[in-house]
Amino acid sequence: MRNWRTENPEKAAEQSEKDKLTKFGVDQSWYDKKFTEQHGVCAVCKKPEKTKQQGKVQRLSVDHDHKTGQPRALLCAACDRAIGLMKEEPRRLEAAARYLWQHQSKTRAS
Repeated sequence: MRNWRTENPEKAAEQSEKDKLTKFGVDQSWYDKKFTEQHGVCAVCKKPEKTKQQGKVQRLSVDHDHKTGQPRALLCAACDRAIGLMKEEPRRLEAAARYLWQHQSKTRAS
């Protein structure tokens, strides 16, 4: 398998993308529908994906609820990671936002 991936990098990347979708119980049509609904941007920051992998901009990530496994929306890599690192806890995310707003105001006043 490793040899095949080395000899067929484009096909391997394509298969990897399909595997990611199936992992979250969605298919390409679900992804395409969400992508269209979201106008090709992250559901959180409303920006297109910028993260590159092997020189190409990667696709938006399928976000899912870690307790139920249900897919929610498409997120950029940064927002997906941030939510995951904050353990999907809304209060923690709100507290982080308040913290940033408080310190942003102090920085601007200086």
